[in-house]
Amino acid sequence: MVFYGQTVDGMPDRGHILFVTALVMVLIAALFVVIRLATRIHLRQFGWDDLFLVIALLASVLTTTTINLAVVNGYGRHTVDMGESIHAAQMQWFFIAQVPYKVALGFTKASIVLLYLRIFITETFQRVGKAYLAVIAAWTTASVLVTIFQCVPIEASWNKDITNNRCVDKDSWWYAFAAINTITDFSIAILPIPPIRHLKLSKRDRIGLFCVFGVGALYVVIYSYLSLASIEDLIHDHDGKCLCH
Repeated sequence: MVFYGQTVDGMPDRGHILFVTALVMVLIAALFVVIRLATRIHLRQFGWDDLFLVIALLASVLTTTTINLAVVNGYGRHTVDMGESIHAAQMQWFFIAQVPYKVALGFTKASIVLLYLRIFITETFQRVGKAYLAVIAAWTTASVLVTIFQCVPIEASWNKDITNNRCVDKDSWWYAFAAINTITDFSIAILPIPPIRHLKLSKRDRIGLFCVFGVGALYVVIYSYLSLASIEDLIHDHDGKCLCH
């Protein structure tokens, strides 16, 4: 086992940052989900959106567990600081973490759309919302399958000793995933804006709702920039030996 949070020969170890951040964020998410569920159950309004949110939380917990196991096994350290067996072990845990991560994203998006469908009941919005759900389901399924079978045999995804393999272009896959994920997030953020215009609300309340969803769209833009910057940093790491992204 590798002890994370150290600096070896001037080489940084960022694993402890990832470990703590992932743990804190999933605990915060769990707190908000519990509060929401308690409120919904008390009001007897538990729905499909709540169920999907619970599934997303469980997938997030699994993601945090596996990514932190990757950290414990050396993820975040320079590969020159670890043996080949440790390197393979942490990359295997990182590979496993990608599957529940994408499941969590898909169910979170679907939960938001299902919530919209409970609020906006016009026939047009119901059709658009269900179309969104179909797109999310297709994209989540595709992303999970590509993640699992990005290399054939699968073990080649983390075991570099397997040379007789066929793998997708991982750089292109990361960019494609980030781009499509951003597009779906942004479209979901602005989805409620058109029906809000037809709600019988005061001008002040309507502007307030526009601002709320506008902030969501702004968050998507910021997140997208940071995500793409992170991928760029990961792909073009200077020495090619740091697993600290």
